[in-house]
Amino acid sequence: MHPEYIDKLSELICKLSENRKIFVSTHSDYLLESLNKFIKRKNLKMDLWIGFFEEDRAVYEYKIVDKDNLIDTTPLNETYMRIVRELFGYDKGVEL
Repeated sequence: MHPEYIDKLSELICKLSENRKIFVSTHSDYLLESLNKFIKRKNLKMDLWIGFFEEDRAVYEYKIVDKDNLIDTTPLNETYMRIVRELFGYDKGVEL
């Protein structure tokens, strides 16, 4: 999705979540960073469930995110970089 539309989607999600629960499932760090912008700008508070695999089992964590505790996209970025290295055969010493 084009970045301009990701911001529009984030804004819509934030507006809709004011008076109802919205469930979003994504692998997009762009969407998460865009949500972070709106959380900071509008001083929002959101419930966040994060799912990931740990030792071949699904693990879920619950957090409340707000302007002082934003969504951490680091694990998603690290996963992308690991996949790129594995797919394209980059050596461990090569910086991407």
